[in-house]
Amino acid sequence: MPIVLSELDTVSDFSTYLDEKVRAAAAFDYLSYCGEEDLLGHYFVNYDTETKRHVIGPKGKDSGKVNGVMIGEGEWRDFV
Repeated sequence: MPIVLSELDTVSDFSTYLDEKVRAAAAFDYLSYCGEEDLLGHYFVNYDTETKRHVIGPKGKDSGKVNGVMIGEGEWRDFV
């Protein structure tokens, strides 16, 4: 959590991240990730230009074709 709280350092940023996390948990049958920092790295890399927001999981029209998301260990390390 120290990484998440240092990167999402405004109420708006943190709230938007949590809202997306809730959306993803409800949208997919499973959401698997090794650490919260890896989920955050995935979130930052996954920017949807259509909706102009960061997302967890596939973007746009492809998101309805997927029923689960697995985010590997090291996503945060690869992001930074």
